[in-house]
Amino acid sequence: MPLETIIAAVMLVALIIYALLGGADYGGGVWDLFAFGRRATAQRALIAEAIGPVWEANHVWLILVIVILFAAFPPAFAAISIALHIPLTLLLIGIVLRGPRSRFALTMLSAMTCSGVGVWSSQLPASLRRCC
Repeated sequence: MPLETIIAAVMLVALIIYALLGGADYGGGVWDLFAFGRRATAQRALIAEAIGPVWEANHVWLILVIVILFAAFPPAFAAISIALHIPLTLLLIGIVLRGPRSRFALTMLSAMTCSGVGVWSSQLPASLRRCC
């Protein structure tokens, strides 16, 4: 089997793992959106507890795919980066905003502000993955 095929298979497996673990991660934003009433605080705490272990590890798979694509297939990386610059940038912004959102929600900002940032930072990457 050619080396390129093996590398592409590793990328595919990493991308599948990222997509499978991302369901819980992105679903937390929707759950946060519908958290209201007397149990809203308890629901948001449960969201943070549920996606905490998955969130940090999940992005390792996406980083692995990007690094392998950059190192093994530079022309493909260049073409994808140029053609999808705006969606990929928005995707990155959404991914980056989700981490601080969960930390700031527990300390500084109001729950409503963090909830809004959390919903948009979860739904933006999920929506953009469909067009990328």
